[in-house]
Amino acid sequence: MDVQILIWGLMIAAWTDVMYQKIPNEMLLVLLGMKVCLLIVHSDEIGPSVAGFLIGGIVMLAAYLLSKKGMGAGDVKLLATVGSYVGADEILPVLFTSFFTAAIYSLFRMTRKQIKMKDKLPFAPFVLIGVIKSVLCWKMEQL
Repeated sequence: MDVQILIWGLMIAAWTDVMYQKIPNEMLLVLLGMKVCLLIVHSDEIGPSVAGFLIGGIVMLAAYLLSKKGMGAGDVKLLATVGSYVGADEILPVLFTSFFTAAIYSLFRMTRKQIKMKDKLPFAPFVLIGVIKSVLCWKMEQL
């Protein structure tokens, strides 16, 4: 259930990021609120959830500060939220996949002269890809 909520939220975040270059704080608060409610029921997941939140937030905060406005604050909050859902063990693979797919996509578009190095790129769709890849890997491990 956690993953379904996260994927629906990421689909909304990806759409708003593509359309408006913004990830609404209200949507992130709803996602976090739902996660808190789920943690009340599954209190054994609090540690990994908080650790994932911190790891995702800290890594993206570093990227935000180093990118000189290349990353938005919404991306930082989004990855902290994603970390609370996927936990400490999966947030780094999600981050890696997200950055990797964004880099490949950007390189492809740059070689076709469709974008330039300084052009902004919505990051939430790549986070969605990273989470879906992780979910598929979890499902494969369970088989």
